Amino acid sequence: MLEMIKVDSFSTQELILKIYQCNDYYFSKTTEIIPSLKDVVEDSLILPPNVSKNQKNYCLLKYDGQVVGMIDLIENFPERKTNFIGLFMIDKEYQGKGYGTKIINELFELFKKEKKDKVRLAVILENEKAMEFWKKQDFSIVEEKEIQLTKYLVKRGVVMEKSVGV
Repeated sequence: MLEMIKVDSFSTQELILKIYQCNDYYFSKTTEIIPSLKDVVEDSLILPPNVSKNQKNYCLLKYDGQVVGMIDLIENFPERKTNFIGLFMIDKEYQGKGYGTKIINELFELFKKEKKDKVRLAVILENEKAMEFWKKQDFSIVEEKEIQLTKYLVKRGVVMEKSVGV
């Protein structure tokens, strides 16, 4: 069973940092830095243009009582009834064991109840593992574009989406 825990304390930020630090593949393909607690805090606060902080869900993901990952989910972005996954990361210890798929399936059940239409996300082209994962989850590429990763870093990527279905 999935539980989403808002990251709002030092202890939850440290758990996110642990997840970040064990995912060196992701950071080697994106920002090319070793993440720090400062990065976690910045990620928890940063918002896309015209998004309020109550739309943002920067959360630890617990599955069957174990912290297995994290998600940065923006509700009703970039349009109403669309949720945007800014970051989805599974702790290396739990990768390849089906947790990512189970979590996405449970999230989609929740989104159906909330009457969402679709989910969008962006993937850096160099991040082949993420591309493979999201394609296995039946996400489709809708456009290729430059993705703003940090204030100063842009990389080529794709926007993917999947209908929530009813």
